[in-house]
Amino acid sequence: STESLIDLKRTTDIDVSNISFDSTGQPVFDGTNDYIAITDASKFYTNTWSWEMVVKFDSNNGSHQGLVWGEGTSSLGSGTQYLITLYNYQYFHYRVQNSTTGWSNVNVNINFTPTDYNHVVWQFNNGTTNIYINGELLNTESTRGSYSGLTTQPLYIGARNDLAYDFNGKMPVLKFHNNFLTAQEVKQNYNAYKNRFNI
Repeated sequence: STESLIDLKRTTDIDVSNISFDSTGQPVFDGTNDYIAITDASKFYTNTWSWEMVVKFDSNNGSHQGLVWGEGTSSLGSGTQYLITLYNYQYFHYRVQNSTTGWSNVNVNINFTPTDYNHVVWQFNNGTTNIYINGELLNTESTRGSYSGLTTQPLYIGARNDLAYDFNGKMPVLKFHNNFLTAQEVKQNYNAYKNRFNI
C-alpha cells in the first residue's frame, strides 16, 4: 500500500510545526524551525520500503538538510538510524543502520540542480538500497542485511529529531510505499509528476 504524508491534517499522530503554505497550497519549509513529526511511526521502520518525493531546495542551508530522519535514543549520531539528507548541496547522504546492518555513511553524488523540482525515490529491501532521480537509477548498494529498528521512535520530515539540520525548500509530494518499487513503477510515477512540476 501507499501512504501520502503531505496531507498534513490527516491524523493525530502527525505533529506539524511552523510550516507555511504558498499560494498553490504547497508546504514550505523555511530552513529554521519547520518540521513534521510522525509520533507513531513503527509502520515505516520495516525491512522493505520506498520513499517517494518531489522536492526542491531553496538554498544551501548548512551541511545537511534532513528529508526523512529517524534517530535512536542512545545519542545523536549513534545508535539506530534511518535517514536521507542533502549534504553540502553535493550528495545524498543516507544511513540505514541497526545491530544487524552495522554503521555506514553513504554519500552519493547528485546529478541534478537542487533548486529545481526533482522526483526522488529512496528505497530499501533486505539490504539493498536504491536511489532514483527523475526516473533514472542514480545509485545502488547491497552491503547491509535486514533492518527492523526504531520501532518505538518518531520519524521526522524536514529535520533531525533534535530539530537540527533543517530542510529549506518545498516538498509538495511525499509518499511511503511499503514495497520495493520496480524500475518501471518508478518511471511511471515520475512521468505522472514531471509535467505538473516542470521536472
